[in-house]
Amino acid sequence: MINNRAAILLHLPLMTVVLAGCGNDFARSDLGPDSPRGREVTAIIEQLRSADAAHFDQFTADALTPAQNKAVQLMLNTLARSPDARLTSFERFGDNVYRAGFDVNQRTLYALLIDKNNHLLFAGPN
Repeated sequence: MINNRAAILLHLPLMTVVLAGCGNDFARSDLGPDSPRGREVTAIIEQLRSADAAHFDQFTADALTPAQNKAVQLMLNTLARSPDARLTSFERFGDNVYRAGFDVNQRTLYALLIDKNNHLLFAGPN
């Protein structure tokens, strides 16, 4: 009978190959809220605060299901209506996928964003 330690050692080379095979397609980069893209997200939040909820679609990714779109609209409404909402973290995964962390009413709200034609669009809560 193989004990747990031996099983891990036997599978370690396989796990290393699998993880290495992922490459950098979705490599994580911590950009931070003060990065150019982070400042872009902060500017979007300011625009949301002055926009009517009917105009939130301009900040929303295309091809979302109705349920996904509703979740994004609720999230954008929360960010727009919270005067203390602020970007606290900003990460990139690959070339076009981002995750933003917001401090909203003393809790953290995460959002996924995508880059479409050099514009960040909200794709959903994370």
